Amino acid sequence: MKVLAVRPLADSAVTFDLDDRPGARAAACVHAAVAAIRAAARAGALDEGIEPVAAFASVTVHYDPLRTAQSELVATVLARLRDARPETRAAGRLWRLPCCYDGPHGADLEDLSARLGLTRAAIVEAHERCDFNVFAIGFLPGLPFMGELPDALSLPRRDSPRQRVPAGAVAIAKGLCVIYPGASPGGWHIVGHCPVPLFDAARPSPALLAPGDRVAFARVSEARHVEIAAALDAGEWPRRLPRPTGRAMSALVVLDPGARTLVQDLGFRGGRDRGVPRSGVLDRDGLYLLNRLLGNPPGTAALEIAVTSPRFRVEDGPVRIACGAGLSGHLRRGAERIALPEWGAATLHEGDELFLDPPARGGTGLLAIEGGLDVAPIFGSRSTLLACAIGGLDGRPLRRGDRLKVTPPRDAGKAAWRLPVPPAAPAPIRVVPGPQTEWFTDAAMQAFLGAAWQVTPALDRMGMRLAGPLLAHDAARGADIVSDGAVPGAIQVPAEGRPIVLLADAQTTGGYPKIATVISADLSRVARSVPGDTIEFRAVSVAEAEAAARAHARALQTLAQAAEETPATLSEALYRSNLVSGGVDARHPDHFPGHLGAGEKGRR
Repeated sequence: MKVLAVRPLADSAVTFDLDDRPGARAAACVHAAVAAIRAAARAGALDEGIEPVAAFASVTVHYDPLRTAQSELVATVLARLRDARPETRAAGRLWRLPCCYDGPHGADLEDLSARLGLTRAAIVEAHERCDFNVFAIGFLPGLPFMGELPDALSLPRRDSPRQRVPAGAVAIAKGLCVIYPGASPGGWHIVGHCPVPLFDAARPSPALLAPGDRVAFARVSEARHVEIAAALDAGEWPRRLPRPTGRAMSALVVLDPGARTLVQDLGFRGGRDRGVPRSGVLDRDGLYLLNRLLGNPPGTAALEIAVTSPRFRVEDGPVRIACGAGLSGHLRRGAERIALPEWGAATLHEGDELFLDPPARGGTGLLAIEGGLDVAPIFGSRSTLLACAIGGLDGRPLRRGDRLKVTPPRDAGKAAWRLPVPPAAPAPIRVVPGPQTEWFTDAAMQAFLGAAWQVTPALDRMGMRLAGPLLAHDAARGADIVSDGAVPGAIQVPAEGRPIVLLADAQTTGGYPKIATVISADLSRVARSVPGDTIEFRAVSVAEAEAAARAHARALQTLAQAAEETPATLSEALYRSNLVSGGVDARHPDHFPGHLGAGEKGRR
């Protein structure tokens, strides 16, 4: 099998281009490549944690730079693919799915009519006549990429993607058709709506459709569309995953949920081939440090708080918590008011009420709990993915009245104390150019690396739009690519020329060219940005990115261990880490419990 190009996405993944256009030939190559890569992992030739993800004409292999060198991964994959032979999938199932093209469901039909020179009725008729093949599942959990549309309906994606496409939207672009399984941003043209849910995490096979399946749409009226949707709702779809039970647990009762409080950990594992993104916490560094502060395993789930903060009451026993960067508050214990600083850990007792201030600068903050939260995992994670309502608490933010069950602390009498984490010094965000640098002019690349970009209010868990100079695409290539793999940190540039940095909930595949990819060591810094912040980028190589990942992991470990060191050695330990740019105030004994004697405490 021939590989047309190898495209790194910094030190997070690498894409192997196998064809230059989607179709049956490309699908056969992709199917064989994924099988060969998985076989190599089973045989021990590749790390078992790698994750190959199929797109239309390429395969993206996600890997951990702390476990695998990209150069070795590429060499092994190329050797395996050299001997692989394209495999045509067996014919899948035929699905006839209802689609309503009427009124607002066909949001872009009038615009398409003007652009294509066809009547609205002619567009609907041509779409309904298609017998689609499912080429790939990606972008969102269960989202099918289906082909092929007739030439009369072929046109590029929208110049600027919508910030929200409704769940069930049927949309077209680039000769293909998709159905959005959940609400999300999207750049395709909406022609109709399908009320049938495409993804149910409670099913043994969560995605309704699979590569190789065939789909035909049956036109239904608005009235029939409402009937079908009501019948599905009566069936209580999606089914809820069972709650863990059987352990004696304390509880945090939600008195006020805040604007958007989500259960998050390090993200889903093994679901990208079904369109399930990694998701998880935005600030992975912060989660690591808070869990070390509480003695939790590194990936223990916490609460990610955005804009305004929740309020809790403790019931059924004690709870030990820790506040991350930019998050502080207080607890009320009867008439007593006890301050809770950022990077501080404290034990709450039954009857205490926890009041948290809004996260600093209008961003996000983390509240970690010793022992974690007792919610059911899916895809190896307790994270929440709002776009498709999966994970966490039934795929939604906290609500008033929720009872969050938590494991009681190992030592309920443990003192309040802090991990002194100084703010990181301002520095450019490091990126590896590509994977589609040839889609941009030289002037665009220079502008990208030379500008001071401003974070705009168009910011959510999927990505952030940046304001600055418009980045021009190469005239011969345009602003579209055959959709390929995407990762958090990839910087895609739609036709309008304004870059979008993908974040934790980034889609698994995407069709806009990506000018660069943020290295893994700098992802948490990017995720902590808020509207109005300025970001500058600096280009590095893949080898430099992997070295930075190793150095960053060592620095985090040093910082986490600092709380266990004596005040005399703490400053030296922090200065050894790359995260510190100034001195540390070590005067307060609650920073370092047990390190100051009674005499010192009396002179404080």
